Amino acid sequence: MTPKKPVIAWIVIVVGSLVALANLLTLLTAAASVGRRSAKEIVVTVLLSLLVAGGSILVVRGTLRGTLGSRLWVSLYLWSILLIYPIHNVLRTFGLYLPRPELSDQELAGAAFVELMRYVVLIALIVWVALSKSLKMYLSQPFPNGAPELSK
Repeated sequence: MTPKKPVIAWIVIVVGSLVALANLLTLLTAAASVGRRSAKEIVVTVLLSLLVAGGSILVVRGTLRGTLGSRLWVSLYLWSILLIYPIHNVLRTFGLYLPRPELSDQELAGAAFVELMRYVVLIALIVWVALSKSLKMYLSQPFPNGAPELSK
């Protein structure tokens, strides 16, 4: 019998799905920018977007199935999502990542608020994941048909 998914597992699934979608859209934007932007910007954006989207898909898949084995993977994933946006900004500064859309003066306060709230929400999720006993039990459940064979 599979244990019921805790609320935090559903939140991780939603966050991971949204991050994967956002990075796949960034990837498509980079692909559409071929010829208008430098090759360095496009290649770095595509690689970083693929890396983050791939990690998001793996964490979402493992959380859906409950087979990640530990909360460590979810916690590391959330920390990487927390740190990836400052990395994007540093890469943008050096011209290695596609620039963001221009914001007018009236939109800056709202954008700053959203950026700060992203950090608050992600840190709250990291703490919740670390303290959640129900998530620990859910993720450490045994495989339904025994352990998978890694090699033959």
